[in-house]
Amino acid sequence: MLINEILPCAELTKDIRLYRLVHFKFPVGVPIPDKAYTPRPEHCLQFTLRGEFKVYHNGISKNTFKSVEPVFVGQQTATHYRVVPSEMLVVQVVFQPWAVFRWFGLPSNDLTNVVIPADRLFSKEVNQLNEKLLACSNYKLMITLVEDYLIAESKKIKIDVHRIDHVFDDFLKLKIPSIDSMADKACLSYRQFDRKFIERTGITPKEYFRVVRFDQTFRTKNRSPELDWLSIAIKFGYHDYQHLAKDYKYFTTLTPHQLIDPSNAPEKLIGDAET
Repeated sequence: MLINEILPCAELTKDIRLYRLVHFKFPVGVPIPDKAYTPRPEHCLQFTLRGEFKVYHNGISKNTFKSVEPVFVGQQTATHYRVVPSEMLVVQVVFQPWAVFRWFGLPSNDLTNVVIPADRLFSKEVNQLNEKLLACSNYKLMITLVEDYLIAESKKIKIDVHRIDHVFDDFLKLKIPSIDSMADKACLSYRQFDRKFIERTGITPKEYFRVVRFDQTFRTKNRSPELDWLSIAIKFGYHDYQHLAKDYKYFTTLTPHQLIDPSNAPEKLIGDAET
């Protein structure tokens, strides 16, 4: 099993947060549970190079994306599930919160909770890149191919950096005294701040903060299963366990204990956890 997060070159750090390379191969004949993908504060371009990409929400709707089709995953605010194949190789490009709006001039709220073919946003060359990645067996070369493509795409950027873009680091680090203080930092009225924030992330500042905080508690518990939920809740600014549990129910329909149940995590079959 391989899970690597790789930083971009200096030329792309303004708009790309990281590259994520994931390669799972499960034991033959072992039943693999579907994987719950909880909301994370990110938009990403995904290349699925081994195995089919199937996604559904709460068992209601299911879409299948062939492995030859790169997809773009917008900001998610609800847990979705993916059918996990016996082998899965994925390369993801995780964008900075403002980047999708900056690159395409498209309000990110149009992409919230959706998964679309990547060539609806990116140039048609994204499909040629996917073909190259499918034929590639070297992880380092995969990242180089992706980066070369993104550098070329970045030359077409439509919108300059705005002062609101400088507040996202505070959100991602949960260093937010109040939404009003963040609006002041961006030199915007509350209404302007709210509108521009939604344009960039697809959701309101308050909900984005909730996603970031929820995601950090989830990954903290996976990294340190010995920590109790109350300690984690207090560490991340929840009033108590029930306050934290309310967010878990909102984003996943599950309690914290149900979500972290090892039987619900395919990667536990090969001795790892999502961190």
